[in-house]
Amino acid sequence: MNEEKETATSSPLGRWEELFREQSEIFHSAVTRAEALEAEVKELRRENAVWKNAHKKSEDDHEVTKRIVLRLERNMDAIKDNNPLLVCLIDGDGTIFAPDLLAAGRTGGRQAASLLNKGLVDYIADLDDTLPPRCQVWLSIYCNKKGLVDTLVNNNVCSYEQFEEFYHGFNQASPMFSIIDVGYGKEAADAKIKENLRVFTKFPQTYRIFLGGSHDNGYSTTINHLANEGYLDKLILLKGYKMLAQELKSFDLPQVQIEGLFMTTKMAGAGHNRNLSSSPTKQLRDGPLKRFFPDSQQRLPVGQSQSTPQLLLSQNQLGLRQFDPAIPLKNYKPPPCTWYYLTKCKNNSRCRFAHDFQATPKMIEQLKIAAKRSPCAAVAKNKHCPQGDACFLGHVCPRGPSCSFLKSKKCKFTGKDSHKLPFGAAANAAYLGAMRIVDDTGSDDVLSSVGSPGPSDSQLSSD
Repeated sequence: MNEEKETATSSPLGRWEELFREQSEIFHSAVTRAEALEAEVKELRRENAVWKNAHKKSEDDHEVTKRIVLRLERNMDAIKDNNPLLVCLIDGDGTIFAPDLLAAGRTGGRQAASLLNKGLVDYIADLDDTLPPRCQVWLSIYCNKKGLVDTLVNNNVCSYEQFEEFYHGFNQASPMFSIIDVGYGKEAADAKIKENLRVFTKFPQTYRIFLGGSHDNGYSTTINHLANEGYLDKLILLKGYKMLAQELKSFDLPQVQIEGLFMTTKMAGAGHNRNLSSSPTKQLRDGPLKRFFPDSQQRLPVGQSQSTPQLLLSQNQLGLRQFDPAIPLKNYKPPPCTWYYLTKCKNNSRCRFAHDFQATPKMIEQLKIAAKRSPCAAVAKNKHCPQGDACFLGHVCPRGPSCSFLKSKKCKFTGKDSHKLPFGAAANAAYLGAMRIVDDTGSDDVLSSVGSPGPSDSQLSSD
């Protein structure tokens, strides 16, 4: 069999057939490969055409975008050059106009607006002499009008009538100048100023923004936000008080202070602490007990009586509630807020206690006594109180060394020296007595529940 096959392939005809078969396979393989390559080339050509079209469209779009950008840039430059805007936002509760301007009424208001406008424009002119002369100043002053005017009157700066005249004179001085009453609550003014800062810094026509809030650390968060977004170069601090808030110093912002426009030192009761106080007895106000009842900035101005009928009438006209010393504080519905009148209430409009009382020396003194019944958290933990003698909370247990809760270790005054009274016998007795005396009738009511977290006698234990 093998011999026959070898004979067949060894013959010329067999050899030719074998070669023809191999050649046919080679040709078939070559044709198949050529067809596959041709199909691949066709697909690549199609894809190439697609990419060419896409590239051309991209180039066309890019050219269109470039033209749009150039047009927008020209428009922005035109806006900047045509009517550049100087925005001025002022916290009116802490940046207060000079007394002579306020006392001048309507004329003072117009003069203040003129001084403010001239001071800002002159500062910018010195900063950039290429700024067009048609620069506009848009200015808003946000304040608690009722609280501000009360403070001004109580400090003998101006009368209610003079402030009203000043208010109208300032607002009428320019259509772009406004004093805006935001009502009670620190955050009411702060929130508006902060939001305006965020919005106006992004406007291309806003050349610079003046912030009249250099006294308040609360603006540091917003300023830091502007720094992160790259808008800090637009911000300038408009100073009232000579002292700059500590947290604002790190931003190293440019500052401007217009001579004779604002008060340069803080007025008693200015800002968000608009309260008056005066000790009802010399024994509690002076001597060794003074550090337990610090007057801070709440003392009545020299020469002002504790209850002037004209002042009470004016404050009644403004809607303030009157305090009657014969009525225990806790009997008012709602009672006055201890935190609001002695320091700062964080609850603002959400507070369940009253913020609308006329702050009289008697009421303030009773609130101070009530607050002393609540332990200072720092002292209770044997730590240093950062407020020191100015702290309105208690550093010493109102029951003194004879505290019945001390022996059972249930007293909330847990500081190591909280039951030591470093006075003489008479002074110690006066201090302990003050913890219970809430009015001149000798009432033994406890004030701890009046608008503050202070504990009552039964609450002085940790149970």
